[in-house]
Amino acid sequence: MGFTAPDGWLTRQEAAARLGIGLRTLDWQRARGDHGPLVYFVRVGGRRRLLYSERKLERYVGHQAHRDAEARARLISAIRLHTQKRLLAQEAGALKLSREIRQTLRAVAGRRAAARIRRQVAA
Repeated sequence: MGFTAPDGWLTRQEAAARLGIGLRTLDWQRARGDHGPLVYFVRVGGRRRLLYSERKLERYVGHQAHRDAEARARLISAIRLHTQKRLLAQEAGALKLSREIRQTLRAVAGRRAAARIRRQVAA
């Protein structure tokens, strides 16, 4: 039969399930210090156990969700800015092209008008 953590404490398996990650990931993050003061060695039944504070883990999850929401908002903002810049560049390119087309049409129309005048003078 498995170990049951006292009230207010979570085992590694329970903490990993709450965070939505695997045990190896949980251990790796703990070793890196990602979880800060969530992990405690608690003496239960004469034995030291690695347990997670339920209250602090919930606070950590809420903080991570807030950080994720901020990161998502920054990413969306960056995508919008990039899209606006790209659209402005395309619009500027189209305007430049239309200006060049207008100049070409004027030049062609001017040549045609000059040719028409020459024909009238020659006749």
